[in-house]
Amino acid sequence: MHLAAALADRLKSRMAALVSLLALVLAAPYAPPLSPTASNDAIHDEITAGDPAFTPTPAPLERLLAATKLAETRLRSAADPDAALDALVLTVSGRRAAYVRTGEGSHQCRIIAAADHVLAGDGVPPGLKVAATDFRQEARDQLGAKPCAAPPAPPVAPPVAPPGPSTAAPPVAAPPDLHPGPSPRTP
Repeated sequence: MHLAAALADRLKSRMAALVSLLALVLAAPYAPPLSPTASNDAIHDEITAGDPAFTPTPAPLERLLAATKLAETRLRSAADPDAALDALVLTVSGRRAAYVRTGEGSHQCRIIAAADHVLAGDGVPPGLKVAATDFRQEARDQLGAKPCAAPPAPPVAPPVAPPGPSTAAPPVAAPPDLHPGPSPRTP
């Protein structure tokens, strides 16, 4: 009888632990992912929820990155300076939070790329130009001596051999001319 009581107590304690764990899982807040048509306020809320500077237990990193990528998409398609500034601020906020959480310099590089995109536009108003320049410089300062990786070069297709057997060696591509202007090899 003593053994049966011990087993019953052990089973009750395990059941209590499982019920507690289930309650925690069910009590966790669930938020659906942002839609591409989400408002800037919704994007901001998602970024803030993932930023450890504002939230003691930040939302999952994937949600922060998804909101930040949505802001970057808005920045690329911004039709006016106000929309560009809003999207730039959201992008920078998200990438800064992601950098704090991961320590990956690529987030600072994405800030630099976003600022460069804004600065490359025609007729950038002075306020937007100053903000983009400041964001770019702050990101460069965070990176220190680490350079941003250059985007990968597009793949080069191998030459296509004519059909049929060939005994000739394949043609060797001449190296690209590294200097602009007329080639010194032209007669």
